[in-house]
Amino acid sequence: MAAIAEGLWRPVCACPNAIPLVLTRRGVGLPTLAPAVALLRALARGGRSGRDLLVAFRVVSRFAQAELAGPLRAVRGAGLAA
Repeated sequence: MAAIAEGLWRPVCACPNAIPLVLTRRGVGLPTLAPAVALLRALARGGRSGRDLLVAFRVVSRFAQAELAGPLRAVRGAGLAA
């Protein structure tokens, strides 16, 4: 899961002006859905299914959005970019 998160985080942080778009727009193309599918598969391999899988996906997704929005990144310094 860390590889999935970092794979999403690095390109977005390389272009900070994209962050508001990533946080406020839903992607509908296959390239934008691929990371979500990868995350779901990783969570499912961890033994989650049904409602537990949905809850875990939402928790991880919201954490990632919060990280992109900045508060945690500012506290930790450069975050994953370091």
